[in-house]
Amino acid sequence: MLTDRENTFASRLPVTADGYVGDVILVSYLNKQANLEMYVQVEADFDALTSADFQFRSSAASTMSSPATLASSGPVVLATLNNDNGYRYTASLSNLPKGHNYVALYVDVTVVGTITTGLITGGIVEIIATNSSDYPTHRVDY
Repeated sequence: MLTDRENTFASRLPVTADGYVGDVILVSYLNKQANLEMYVQVEADFDALTSADFQFRSSAASTMSSPATLASSGPVVLATLNNDNGYRYTASLSNLPKGHNYVALYVDVTVVGTITTGLITGGIVEIIATNSSDYPTHRVDY
């Protein structure tokens, strides 16, 4: 799996209002050709959040001016975000518009009260496909 600080939007960062969360990632020409996926996941439960819409956006500028929305989770309600398994949303990085070399995570939240808890992690990872028929018959997956 491909993951490090260079391709991480956010690492356990809070979301308290609408806006970009964490860093903007520069995507090289080679990255555009690779089999990559963007992800965001909830690390700690939210309190006052009604819903959140996680959007992956791209831009030709590192300031994210004139962004294009690559993918959107749509509004996700608090109960789904805080489920025991942790909410996770992924989208392909393959549909970057021409000239757009910067990608960022934008969160559009609906809030009642003030958010005091809730953390997310997000970034870009390599999609690795495995073929289980290549494994020995005695292999056990846990």
